[in-house]
Amino acid sequence: MVKDQLQSAFIMEDDADWDVTLRHQLPEIAKGMQYVGKQSGTPHSPYGDGWDMLWIGHCGASNKQDSDEVDQPYYVVDNDPTVPARQEDRRGPAPNLSPESIGYTNTTRVLYKLNYARCLFGYALSLRGAYRVLSVQSLDQNSHSVDRAYSRMCSGHVLACYTVSPPIFGSKKPAGDGTRDSDRVAIGGLVRDKAETLDIKFPVLHNYWSLVTGEKKVQSQFSDGEIGEVDLSTFKYPKGRAVKVQPDQFTIA
Repeated sequence: MVKDQLQSAFIMEDDADWDVTLRHQLPEIAKGMQYVGKQSGTPHSPYGDGWDMLWIGHCGASNKQDSDEVDQPYYVVDNDPTVPARQEDRRGPAPNLSPESIGYTNTTRVLYKLNYARCLFGYALSLRGAYRVLSVQSLDQNSHSVDRAYSRMCSGHVLACYTVSPPIFGSKKPAGDGTRDSDRVAIGGLVRDKAETLDIKFPVLHNYWSLVTGEKKVQSQFSDGEIGEVDLSTFKYPKGRAVKVQPDQFTIA
C-alpha cells in the first residue's frame, strides 16, 4: 500500500465468508461509519476519511464505554434480518451496548469506535493506517503478532479503529475434525456435524449452489425459528439511526 500509494485496501483470511446480502449491507455500513467517524464535509471515501482501520470481520470487539467523551456516536440498525439470533462461538470481547438509546436486541447491528478485538477475518486499512502500522511494527521493540498488534494500536489510540457488531465477515468452519480450523495449533476434541460460518446468517458458501444456478432465494444456516429464507430480488436492508451516548448511560456488569 505504501509503495504504490494505495488509498485503501481490504484484507481477508483465506477461509473468510460473508453474507449474500453484502451489497445491500455496505451502503448503510458506509453511512454509519461516516457518522461514528465524525465526518465533516464531503468525504473522499464512502466510509469517511477519519479512519485508519475498519475491523469488520472479527470474533468479538469491545467498545470504549469507559471513555469520558460525551456524545459518543453509535449507529444502530434495528430489526436487521441478516443478524443471526444465535451468536455463538464468540472467543473475543463483547461490546457493552447497554444504553437505552441503543435499544440492543438479538436483531440489532451496531457500528462504533473500537477498543479491542480478536480474529482478523476481514479488515480495511487506509493509507494513513498502513503508514502507522509499518512504523509501529518495525520500530517498536514491543511489537506483536499482527492481530494482537492491531488490538494494541486500536486501544492505545495509535490507530483510529471502527467496527460493526455482529461482524459482516466471518470464518468458514468445515464439518468434521476441528483441528482443521487452524494450521497453527491442534484444537482437538471438537467434531462438527456440519459446516458453519461464524456470526453470518446467510453465508455465501452455504448458498453457493443457489447463487451459481441463479436462484434468488437463499437460506439461513440456522434453524432456530428466525427468518430462514431471503428473496434477493426483493430484499431491502433497513435504514440505521444515529445515536449519541453519554458515559454515565452504560450499565457496568
